Amino acid sequence: MRRAAALLLLLVVSCATARSTRPPSIPKPSLDVAILNEPFFGSGTEAPVTLEVSVGNRASVPITLRRVELSSPGMVQYEIVPVSKQFTERIAPGETKSVRLAATARTEFTRHDEPLMLRAVLELEGGGRTWREIILRRY
Repeated sequence: MRRAAALLLLLVVSCATARSTRPPSIPKPSLDVAILNEPFFGSGTEAPVTLEVSVGNRASVPITLRRVELSSPGMVQYEIVPVSKQFTERIAPGETKSVRLAATARTEFTRHDEPLMLRAVLELEGGGRTWREIILRRY
């Protein structure tokens, strides 16, 4: 039974990995995520924020940005409520494009001196494959 479970786990992991592997002919794109405005909570517990994700295509073929998922893992004083958005943004070779996402910051503290950690998971397509890239940035 344990052997069957281990084989099943190996199969699931290999299938998940195969789907998210960038084609060898496509170099890793240049990636960035930025917060365009600091959240202003005032006397409330939620505030709007705008986030921008940039993708630079270093490949010789076009790539397409299909999906962006943003979150702020490990935050204690405040967080970005996880947000996900679909795109069909085609990025030509040598081109850099940016997309913006509206999000909400949430807190239960009155003072914020903790740096913000942003995590973006991008789903990209190119070279006949779909793969994911992850960006982590501290602000």
